[in-house]
Amino acid sequence: IDGDSTVRGLAFVVPAKLEGRAVDLLLDTGALRTDVLSASSAGASLLPRSVPGRDALIAASGRIITRTVRRASLRVGEHAVTTDVDIVEGLRDDTCPRDGVIAMDVLRHCVLLLGAQGAQGRCRVP
Repeated sequence: IDGDSTVRGLAFVVPAKLEGRAVDLLLDTGALRTDVLSASSAGASLLPRSVPGRDALIAASGRIITRTVRRASLRVGEHAVTTDVDIVEGLRDDTCPRDGVIAMDVLRHCVLLLGAQGAQGRCRVP
């Protein structure tokens, strides 16, 4: 919960495994592609496997250049996928401690229930 804002919005951060490394990913249903921060341990370990990103992304801060790890393994709970993951510049933020975001490229086959007490989800394999 963002207690410093008058909106007091909720953010849902879920534990996951990215290429076998533990990460905390923000559920971001407004983002198209899953990413990991370059400053996180997972992001730093994946940099050698990455290639220049296909597209520049537009974020709230403006245009950002990415690198992409092709066919990375990602597991959230029981849901496991192989997907491209972008590596983006950035640091963990104390207001929302996360290593990256899990986006609609992974969540499109999921049903999520988000509430004040937490989040639950169920995903199907396409």
